[in-house]
Amino acid sequence: MYLEKVFLKGFRNYKEAEASFLKGVNIIYGENAQGKTNLLEAIYILTNGYSYRFCNNNQLINNSMTSFYLKGIFYRLDQEKVEMEVSSSRNDVKILKVNGKRVREMENFLGNINTILYSPDDLKIVQEGPVERRRYINIEISKMRPKYYFYLSNYNKILKQRNYLLKRMKNDFKGSDLIEILDYQLAEFGINIIKERKNFIEKLSRISKDMHHFITGGREVLDIKYKCDLPEPNKEEYIKILSKRRNLDIERGMTSVGPHRDEIIFLINGMDSRFYGSQGQKKTVVITLKLSQMQLFKEETSGYPILLLDDIFSELDEKRRNYILENLCESQVIITDTEPIKVSVKGYDNVRYIKIVDGTIY
Repeated sequence: MYLEKVFLKGFRNYKEAEASFLKGVNIIYGENAQGKTNLLEAIYILTNGYSYRFCNNNQLINNSMTSFYLKGIFYRLDQEKVEMEVSSSRNDVKILKVNGKRVREMENFLGNINTILYSPDDLKIVQEGPVERRRYINIEISKMRPKYYFYLSNYNKILKQRNYLLKRMKNDFKGSDLIEILDYQLAEFGINIIKERKNFIEKLSRISKDMHHFITGGREVLDIKYKCDLPEPNKEEYIKILSKRRNLDIERGMTSVGPHRDEIIFLINGMDSRFYGSQGQKKTVVITLKLSQMQLFKEETSGYPILLLDDIFSELDEKRRNYILENLCESQVIITDTEPIKVSVKGYDNVRYIKIVDGTIY
């Protein structure tokens, strides 16, 4: 799949602009704070429905305007044309459209066109707490399995209800019948989440191990481990554990077991990279993850998603830069950099250079 053209109006520092892309490598370049990452963000929003930069809709709108509008013309693996649109006015909800029709459920928007993003903030996946790692796998699994987003959103809704009930029960509120119903529903969605996560991590770990070994010249072995309260996903066992911990949960006013407490651990040569990995090792782990996801998408769908790379090459030598591109020569790659970097890799005959100056695309 690939992006042919994107239109922006009232988005970030763009008043109105459009850009065209090649199927192969596209280099978006310009000085800092000109709008390179904003353009990449627009593409991400068009394929995922939300920004990866932790902001609300109002922050996406140009300061001089009252709304933003994005449109992307994409092609799927079967060469079917797909038009994706995202828009919003100030203090209003986003409107998502696929081929001109409004989509109200996120699981129906996800998966139409897939992108894999690398941004400098992705180092949080490795070096910060488990919330970042759960967020990472939630986002990536939802792209491959839109049904997962349905499981996750319902699980979170029931978890919130259960936690509210637990706090009331601590003050002698009689809610034992209701909490049993919530336990059943929580287990129903929670088990599906755990199964999807285990499947995703097992496949990603297999691909990552070989890729990381090659990238590091055989010096490092990467293992990805999934830690879960339920080693073997079983709804009856899940309900039993929730029941067993109920008094503890009432005392704490929160649910102490479930996928909202899972952890993913990245081991380099058997050591937890969060505590023992250098900054360079952590970045290499993240790059390995992104490349491995591309390969996993290829295995699952027979084609690559679009790869978005935000300022990835600034700290990589030419050998590692070319290694990344050579392993993705069938995919569309969109890269941001401060310079029009030279790319000469087998499989990419043409490169498009897109210059950005103060929200204007050249």
